[in-house]
Amino acid sequence: MFKRLREDQKGLTLIELLAVVVILGIIIAIAIPSISGIIERQKVKAHDANAAMVLDAAKMYYIDNPGQAIKGNSITLKGLTDGKYLDGIPKNPFTGKQYDGTTNKVDYADGGELQVTLLSEVSGIDRDYKGATRADVLADKYSK
Repeated sequence: MFKRLREDQKGLTLIELLAVVVILGIIIAIAIPSISGIIERQKVKAHDANAAMVLDAAKMYYIDNPGQAIKGNSITLKGLTDGKYLDGIPKNPFTGKQYDGTTNKVDYADGGELQVTLLSEVSGIDRDYKGATRADVLADKYSK
């Protein structure tokens, strides 16, 4: 009886198993570059969102402190945080560390236009905002 049961059992042959492994390898080889591209694009979007958030916080600062709204004046990320306009210095999505609170700033320019300097701090990343306005950030324009 046991002999007959063993003859009726079906399973994967070594060739079939090898074919499955090869197919899975091909799928993984295609998926990994796609996923890494998605991750990089999300880091860029997070950096853009940080720049917009810093500009909004600086706008509130200059509304609350109209005496500081003079061409050439600037406020650093540390100043925005100390003044409670930001909950904390945001994290740089490219490095995972906080942005430099003294180097990164918002300048008050002609006509009340605010210009942000928010550096990615990573070489090879072309997402350094230097003198970018909110419209530049939202329109995907930036200075290198």
